[in-house]
Amino acid sequence: MRALLAAALALTALPALGQDRPSEEELFGAPAEAPPARPAKTAPAPKSAPGSARAGEVAPAKAETAPRPALEDERQSEDAMFGGADPSAVGPGATPVPAKATSSALQAAEEEREKAPDDPLKIGGQLYWRAFSNVSEGQPPSQWTFSTPTLLDTYFDARPNDRIRAFALGRVSYDPTINESDPPPSSLPGTSLKQLNVVLDQLWLRFDLERTVFVTAGRQHVKWGVGRFWNPTDYLHQVYKDPLSQFDARTGTTLVKLHVPWEREGWNFYGIGLLEDTVPGGTLGKIGAGARAEVVFGQAELGVDALVQRGHRPRFGADLSAGLGPIDVYAEAALRTSAGALQWHLADVPDTNQGLDGYCSSTSGAKEYAIQATAGLTHSFNFTDELVVTAGGEYFYNSVGSTKARDYPCMILKGQFTPFFVGVHYAGIYASWNNPSRRTAPTFTLSNLTNFSDFSHVARLDYSMVLLTHLRIEAYTAFHYGKKGGEFRLGIDLPPPLNYPFSLLELGVGLRINI
Repeated sequence: MRALLAAALALTALPALGQDRPSEEELFGAPAEAPPARPAKTAPAPKSAPGSARAGEVAPAKAETAPRPALEDERQSEDAMFGGADPSAVGPGATPVPAKATSSALQAAEEEREKAPDDPLKIGGQLYWRAFSNVSEGQPPSQWTFSTPTLLDTYFDARPNDRIRAFALGRVSYDPTINESDPPPSSLPGTSLKQLNVVLDQLWLRFDLERTVFVTAGRQHVKWGVGRFWNPTDYLHQVYKDPLSQFDARTGTTLVKLHVPWEREGWNFYGIGLLEDTVPGGTLGKIGAGARAEVVFGQAELGVDALVQRGHRPRFGADLSAGLGPIDVYAEAALRTSAGALQWHLADVPDTNQGLDGYCSSTSGAKEYAIQATAGLTHSFNFTDELVVTAGGEYFYNSVGSTKARDYPCMILKGQFTPFFVGVHYAGIYASWNNPSRRTAPTFTLSNLTNFSDFSHVARLDYSMVLLTHLRIEAYTAFHYGKKGGEFRLGIDLPPPLNYPFSLLELGVGLRINI
């Protein structure tokens, strides 16, 4: 049992890249559900198209160097579709074109555009090698944890013409430091002790209907919300992103997305058919439905969204981003109805006859609704022509979080511990500096997150730079401080076998190359 708890606590101290979908008990005190993500911010083209690099990632080299048709599901103008002005247009000095000739010219242009290119299929990917070590208080170097996970992403990108695209991305992960003979920490949902794992990240098909409605069907990434550290409206991903990680290793979600852009106003409307569920067995009744609207008002953009699915509580969200002079501000909020669910605590009088379970007790956590909200601001300073510093801060409120750090061990054992969503009040600040005029210039980012509910903190310094044109080198160190036993200073100060040293330091390096 001691080994089980130790493995559980060690895994929660690592970046949350292997988590399973968090249940509603973990986040909102309600039945399990399928969380999520925010699509593109600016109309008509999303910021990050599926198949392109997501936040903190490097786009595949082949995709950068090989010109391709437009990636995004945007309604193209007639000039964009046909390579020039309408041939039937008549103006001063223009020669009228007969209607029959115009129709033939448009048809010929359309047929030419829809011809398959000479190279309709691109193949590429990336190799990402990493090494991590976690240091706990009072441990000699020989007992520091160590892992070397390696990721291999391979994609196939087929574009027979500019109106159809198919994309597939598979991922192989390998960590030789894992001993598969060790018992798995079954109390932590989604954790795995396999050396080799193969997963499907993306598999989708995109096409348009009369260049007005753009359809993407399959396993894909769709992100809702604007938060940097906390993204409570990220409903369409299986897990929430680790806010401090440089690489987002989450996999996509299977759904059908309909995108209708209003190009003249710069507005976007989305319809979602969610085809994934945590409950085994597929039926039509389990298909979820969602919608989102993004509207622009001057220098501000407002997004509102909703998602419903049988067996889960309805989820609603809103986000706003705007420029106030030189400062960019943003906010987002998530609301959902909730229901009674068990909340686990450390028992006042443990029952040692039941082993580890005897140290935990439960109470009902009935709430009519749950609210999560975040707000922040950011600003960039140009100190010199070659030095830009970007700084910002963010606050996060979680109405169903815990204020008692002593309950964390039981929350871990019962699968209710979701890192960065455990407490009630959080705050984060960051500053990054780089030279945008030089692609190979190093980038530094200093971040600090605080859980004000238990007064624990983590400060992290990230470094990255590009060498030899395509090789990206990364390194980071994170220091845990504040109240012992808090979320960011996790540990257990109880008699054996329920004692575990408090987290103190994390070290990591990474090498990434496009292939």
